[in-house]
Amino acid sequence: MKSFKNSLCVLFLFLFLATCSEAAEVKLRFAGQFPKDHSATKFMYEIADGVKAKTGGPSR
Repeated sequence: MKSFKNSLCVLFLFLFLATCSEAAEVKLRFAGQFPKDHSATKFMYEIADGVKAKTGGPSR
């Protein structure tokens, strides 16, 4: 009986993972509080460009 319960749990786990394998698109956004020539803003744009390059996201 215990192996039947374990098998049933594994089956439900696979069914759950199969339905969750395709996630919805996520849009990441963040903002800064400094002018465009500030070093923190420049670094923020570098991070955004890196994320876009690694995820295949749209350009600025």
